[in-house]
Amino acid sequence: MSFLDELDKKLGSIVPLERRNKHFSFVLILASMTLDNLNVTGTLSVYASIKEHFGADTPTTTWVLSAYALTLGAFIMLGGKATDILGPKKVFLTGVIVSSFMSLIVAAIEKQIIALIVIRALQGMAASLTIPSIFPIAFSYYAHGGKLGYAILAMMVVYTGSAGLGLVLGGAFALTSIGYKALYYFSFAIGFVLTAILYFTMYPVETQEENKKVSLKNLDIPGTAMIVVGILLIILGLTEGGESWKRPSAYVPIPVGVLVLLAGAWFELVYIQNYKDKIDRESSESLPIDTKEKAEGNDWRYDLLMLIPRQAFQITNFVQFVLSVFFCCIVYISVLTLAVQYFQVIEGDNPLMAGLKTLPLTVGLFVGVLLNNEKLIYKISMKWVITGSQAANVFMILWMSYHNYHVKNSYWKFYFVPLFFYGFFFNTFFGVYFNAIMRNTPGHLQGVVSGLLQTIAQAGFCLGNALMATLIGVTTIVVSELQKQEYKERFQRCNYVLLGVQAAMVLVMLALKDQKAVENEESE
Repeated sequence: MSFLDELDKKLGSIVPLERRNKHFSFVLILASMTLDNLNVTGTLSVYASIKEHFGADTPTTTWVLSAYALTLGAFIMLGGKATDILGPKKVFLTGVIVSSFMSLIVAAIEKQIIALIVIRALQGMAASLTIPSIFPIAFSYYAHGGKLGYAILAMMVVYTGSAGLGLVLGGAFALTSIGYKALYYFSFAIGFVLTAILYFTMYPVETQEENKKVSLKNLDIPGTAMIVVGILLIILGLTEGGESWKRPSAYVPIPVGVLVLLAGAWFELVYIQNYKDKIDRESSESLPIDTKEKAEGNDWRYDLLMLIPRQAFQITNFVQFVLSVFFCCIVYISVLTLAVQYFQVIEGDNPLMAGLKTLPLTVGLFVGVLLNNEKLIYKISMKWVITGSQAANVFMILWMSYHNYHVKNSYWKFYFVPLFFYGFFFNTFFGVYFNAIMRNTPGHLQGVVSGLLQTIAQAGFCLGNALMATLIGVTTIVVSELQKQEYKERFQRCNYVLLGVQAAMVLVMLALKDQKAVENEESE
C-alpha cells in the first residue's frame, strides 16, 4: 500500500462507522447533484455577462457552454465504467472536487476566453464522473430496504428543481458587480464544502461481487477509445452545426464520428463478445483441455472489460427507452432555450426576468415528481400512461407556439400554463422510465448503463441546441418592429420542428412493452 493510500485510509477513518448515517450522506450527495445544473443552466443565464467581459463574438462565447456539454457527453460512459470498476464513492468524490476547482479557475481567468473554454471542457470531464455514480450509491443504500423508489424520487426532485434554480441564480449573479464570476465562485464554494464533509462522513458504499473481480487495467482501451472519440466527433459536429451547417467543421465530424463509433461498437459487441461466448461455450463441453482456463491465461481478449456490455440490450424496453430519451432531451432543451431567447431577444427581458419566466416549467417538474404515484401508474398501464403524457406534450408545445408579443397578457395565456404542464408530463415520463430500466439492470452494470443513458441524453441536448441555434440564427438587439417580426417567424419555425420531434417520440413509445410493478415482479 502506497503512502497516499495509507493517508487516505487514516483520514477516511477519523469519523467511526457507527457515527455515520447513510440518510445524511445521501442528502449531501443530493445537494452535490445541483452542481451540474448550476454549471449548465447557470451558464446559460450568464452567457451575456461572459460575452461582455471578454469582448468575444457569439460563436466563440457559445463554446463556453458547448465545451462543457461536449466533454460531458463524450466521457460520461467512461465515467460509468470507472464507477463499476473503482467504486461509486471514490469516483463521485473525485468528480465533485475536480469540478469545483475548475469553477474556481474559471472565475479567476481574466483575459483569455480560450483558456476559459479549455477549463470548461475539463470541468465537463469531471462532471462525467459524478452523474453515472449517483445511482449506484442510491442502489447500495436503499435497494435492500425497499426505499429505492423514494431515493430515486428524491434524486428527481433535486435534479429537476436545480435546473430552474440554475437559471434564476445565474440571472441574479449576472446582475452583480462581478457578473458571471459570482456564479462560479458560488459553485466552487458549494462543491468544496460538500466534498470535504462527505470525505470524512460518507456512509460506505457496497461493492458488487462482480466488480470486486475486475481491474481498470483490463478496460478495453481500443474499443473505449473508438467509442469516446466517435461520440466526441458527433457532439462536436452538432455543436458546430449550431453556427452553420455549411462549414466543414460541422458536416465532416458527424459522419466520421458515426463510423468510428460503429467500429468501436462492432469491436466490443461482435468481435470481443463473440470470442468470449465461444470460449464459454467450449469450456462448458467435455474437452480434454480446459479451454476457458487456457484462454483466461493466454488471451487478452477474454479479460477485457467492455464499455458497452451486450447484456444492456437484453434489458426490457432498452432500445425503445434510449430512442425516447434522445427525442425527449432534444425537445426539453429546445423548449427551455426558446423560452429564454424569446424573452430576452423579443421582449427585452434581462437574464433574471427571463429565468423567472421559465419557472413554471421547473415547478411543473417538481410537482410531477411529488405527485408521481408509481403503483397507480402501473395499475393503469405503464406504457399507456407515459405514452399519453408525451402525447399531451404535443398539445402543450402547440399551445406555446401561439405566444405573441402583440397580444395583451400573452405570457399568461400561452406560456404560463402549458409550460407548467409540459414540465409535469416530462417528469411523468422520466420518473417512470428511469425506475423501469434501472430496476431491471444488474447491480454490476448500473454505472455503465446509467452512463450510456446519460450519453444519449447529452447527445439529445447538443442536437437540440444545434437545431435551435440553426433555426434562430444570429440575433442582435431588437431596434424595430420589422426586426421583431422577423425573429418571431424564426421562433415559430422552431416550434414546428419541436412538434415533429415530440410526435416521433410518441410513435417510438407505442412500441414499448408494458411492464409490471416491481412488487408484482418480486412476488413472482
